[in-house]
Amino acid sequence: MKSLIERFRMRHALLFVIPGGSGGFPAINVDLYRDDRAFRDSIECTGAIVEEMLGWTAAAAFRGQEETPTTPELERRNELVQHGMTRIALIDQWSAEGIVPDGAIGVSLGEVIAPYAVGAISREECARLMAVVAQAVTERPSAYRTYVIEADGGNAARLCRAAPAPVDFLGTSSTTLSLVLCRESDADVVRSWFGDAVVKEAPSGWPYHTPNMYWNVEWAREALGRGIALRPVPRPIYSPAVGALLPNGICLDAQCAQWMMTGPSHFANAVSAALTDGFDTFVQVAARPMHVLADVMKTAEAEGRRVRQFHAFDAGARARVRGMKRRPITPHGVRQPAAALDGGGSPPTPRDCETERLAERLLQPLVVGKPFDVISALADPIADAIAVDRDQLRRVIASSVLLMLRDASARRRVTENPDLLHPMAEENGPAIAALRTLLRLATDFAPFQPLDTVNLMNGAVLQLMIAR
Repeated sequence: MKSLIERFRMRHALLFVIPGGSGGFPAINVDLYRDDRAFRDSIECTGAIVEEMLGWTAAAAFRGQEETPTTPELERRNELVQHGMTRIALIDQWSAEGIVPDGAIGVSLGEVIAPYAVGAISREECARLMAVVAQAVTERPSAYRTYVIEADGGNAARLCRAAPAPVDFLGTSSTTLSLVLCRESDADVVRSWFGDAVVKEAPSGWPYHTPNMYWNVEWAREALGRGIALRPVPRPIYSPAVGALLPNGICLDAQCAQWMMTGPSHFANAVSAALTDGFDTFVQVAARPMHVLADVMKTAEAEGRRVRQFHAFDAGARARVRGMKRRPITPHGVRQPAAALDGGGSPPTPRDCETERLAERLLQPLVVGKPFDVISALADPIADAIAVDRDQLRRVIASSVLLMLRDASARRRVTENPDLLHPMAEENGPAIAALRTLLRLATDFAPFQPLDTVNLMNGAVLQLMIAR
């Protein structure tokens, strides 16, 4: 007889991985539209919303009707919209067969689709968000070049800041591979700068996930109004924009979507958080395997993690997943309510989102059991922090660390080695000062009173920590 623990381990947790705007329009889309009722109904629903918003019959391609866009901007916009409609329709197809994921993670365009996969927004709301992103990011193409380099996120960000020409850090595709972007005119200089660290390069006409990307914020505001608030759901959403769990209470308005599209994508960190929480079965909601997920999976396999992968277009995969015994996931990572950033219940502002993103990224090595990588994790937040109010950054970091200190083993690890933070003091003094004070007081804080009863933003202990 198997023990209860053994039987529980035989159950699996299903994560939908939703890509952004890569890959072409697969011929199977036309077949699914013709033969699958759920897929077709979804395309008709989202297509009607796209036509209302953009004045373009997006569903025509799914009926096999070809068209030739008149400009590169329209071509890329239409491609993104069709990708988004396909992702939504695949989610609906699986749902019609009784398969709903236990969690989701989206990349780039997929960031605004992932909430739909777990029921946090409606299909109509998701279609509007997807159309807004596709329209808002494709109005001004420009000549750039993307490099995949062999470096972790912290080292890649440092190399970008020290480069002889402007280079933007795009994010991480694994623990050892990062993506960076430069202007095409600087390609030779940048290639020479990174040298043997360059693994792959490709031209890019759209500087996504950098501040250089044009974002039609006025049109996005008009289209989204006050935005779309995520409904509370038990299924976690992992966000590469955060590098971990998407905070509770987020409102997907024009500025939040802009934040997701113009900041680095820490995909490797977000997937690592999902693996740490116990997800072991991934479904790629795409027509072809994702290179960035393959990179992360290689690392997971090297660490001894067994992860099963399926593709949403595979009918056999639906049958296998439908027959799996499932188990719920309780996230263990830091998941701070965004509304808590200002000490009240008001919706988060763009600055709230930005400062929370910095804090989450800063604490991620601690949460996933790598407490001594904090120095590397600080490099990119330091670069971003110049546009963030320092006092607010201190408060967010302090409150996030206090939440992290719920875990006794994490508390012990960081209090035993506080001096490891010392080398970064000159680069980001205020944040380091707050962290050092927290680490010094951590051993005395836990017995003081349970963290659940502490007003993190106004408590006397926290104010003392910030002041020091």
